[in-house]
Amino acid sequence: MHDDSIAEQWRHVNSALSPADDASRGLNGAELNEKGRQGFPRELGTLQGGQPARGSDVSWLEPHLDTDGLIRVGGRLNYVTLYPDQKNPILLPRDNSITELIVREVHLTIAGDSGREHTLATIRETYWIPKCCKLFDRKLQTCGTCLRSNWRPTHQRQADLPEDQVRPGGRSFTYIRLIRPFCC
Repeated sequence: MHDDSIAEQWRHVNSALSPADDASRGLNGAELNEKGRQGFPRELGTLQGGQPARGSDVSWLEPHLDTDGLIRVGGRLNYVTLYPDQKNPILLPRDNSITELIVREVHLTIAGDSGREHTLATIRETYWIPKCCKLFDRKLQTCGTCLRSNWRPTHQRQADLPEDQVRPGGRSFTYIRLIRPFCC
């Protein structure tokens, strides 16, 4: 294929711009934080100004900034004895390369190809992804193990009726055998 094409047909993408290289490059915490913030720029600006995020798609989640500058989901679990990540999970945008990498990693390693619901429950221990079911379905459709284990059985075509049951002119219920009930 390379020999049959000319140089102008090939396009170079800088490694810094390619989200596929994020995992192989090994992003540090600051870069991960920056990539995660890209999904909610308006909310981030409002929260950094010290005001609650209102009028957005995630305002019902009561987002707030933690000490590391991550957007976390609020809630009513302040007095529950859970880990801080479980009380206030990190808010991640659905259409983001980092989110897709996290979902893939959790599905393959921690959840162990256990399907959508188990992967979703495992992710929600630490992260909150709004409208994530579409993302999960898209990622699980590329998982060979999940495709093999979640197959749907095919329905066999039923055989033709016997000739003596469909022959016209015969009396109805001629070929039914009656069984007497057992008496004590």
